[in-house]
Amino acid sequence: MKTLLVRLTGAVGAFALLASSAMPVAAFTPRGGDSYLLPQQETINDDLYAGGATLILNGTVNGDVFAGGGTIVVNGPVKQDLTAAGGNITVAGDVGDDLRMGGGNLTLLKNVKGDVVLGGGNVIIGKDSVIDHDLVVGAGSLVIEGTVKGNVRIGGGQVVLNGKIDGFIEVDAEDLRLGSDARLAKGLKYTSPKMATMDEGSKITGGVDYTKMEERRGPPRLGRDARPEKVLGALMGFVALVFLVKMFALMIAAVVMVQFFKTYSSKLIDSVLNKPGKAFGAGAITLIMVPVATIVLAISILGAPLAGILGFGYGFLIMMAKVYAGVVFGAWLWKLGSKGKAKGTDWKAAVVGTFLLSFICLIPILGWIIGIAAFLAALGGLYMMTEEKIKAMK
Repeated sequence: MKTLLVRLTGAVGAFALLASSAMPVAAFTPRGGDSYLLPQQETINDDLYAGGATLILNGTVNGDVFAGGGTIVVNGPVKQDLTAAGGNITVAGDVGDDLRMGGGNLTLLKNVKGDVVLGGGNVIIGKDSVIDHDLVVGAGSLVIEGTVKGNVRIGGGQVVLNGKIDGFIEVDAEDLRLGSDARLAKGLKYTSPKMATMDEGSKITGGVDYTKMEERRGPPRLGRDARPEKVLGALMGFVALVFLVKMFALMIAAVVMVQFFKTYSSKLIDSVLNKPGKAFGAGAITLIMVPVATIVLAISILGAPLAGILGFGYGFLIMMAKVYAGVVFGAWLWKLGSKGKAKGTDWKAAVVGTFLLSFICLIPILGWIIGIAAFLAALGGLYMMTEEKIKAMK
């Protein structure tokens, strides 16, 4: 058994090296803190990951942007995708590819070359904004005054269409109004408790398809006849909300751990950064072998109580590893940015690391590898710290 564990450690250690060697392939620039400003004259030539209470991006980003915070203002151009989550988000710079935003108040004022997906409480698409492809929105209140060249799908409460839409548009709303500047080139299909209000001057080419919907009294019900597009907006808003709640909960938990358990957190991070292969291997072994041991103990009468204790401890370790994964990632970024000179573990590393890791894990394959590597490294660090404590008690 010992030989098997040694071999397993070597295998997962090799995997850790492969995963870590793959990380530099995705070049990115981390930024964060209580507030962060990207000056107008500065240009970032790779992806930007930014997190903080207030983010103002006036400069140019030639890659993707992943941003999260209380208030986010993007004034400069983003050459590729822009993904943002926060309380108040304003995009006043051109976006070269897709735009995805989730939050309380969302405002789009400029042009987007790709698709746009929005989920929020209040959403405004300004009159100078041009979306080259499709638009999907889930919102409590939505105003569209700009131009959409593709198709539009909307799920919301109060919806105002007062711009030009070249593609087909489908709306599921409590209240729909077409302003005097509304120009719908391929018709309108909508579902609502009442017919839409159409201001004088609004124009619809292609006809109108109206389906009366009973006024909702309580939460919406999804029956067998419910169409996916009718709940798309609500679903997107819910997914964005769950993501934000989970991310901020992990941030808060990470900050609590590094602030109130500074000595323990510092030792854990140091052990992971100094011996990443060992931490990764210990985490992989813990993840696999502890459930096996728990099952073995559970099938024996005498070992059942011990299995319960072991299972509880295992669940606690998994939960803590999820919290410390972001802290480990943030500390690794600080060490990488300082060219090997590690920065002390503090709340900034915890916040930035947790935020960036949350978004990185959304990236298929490579993002998953990085997320799993950070989680297993944190789990291994917790195991090594526990083992050290047990040895000290003997």
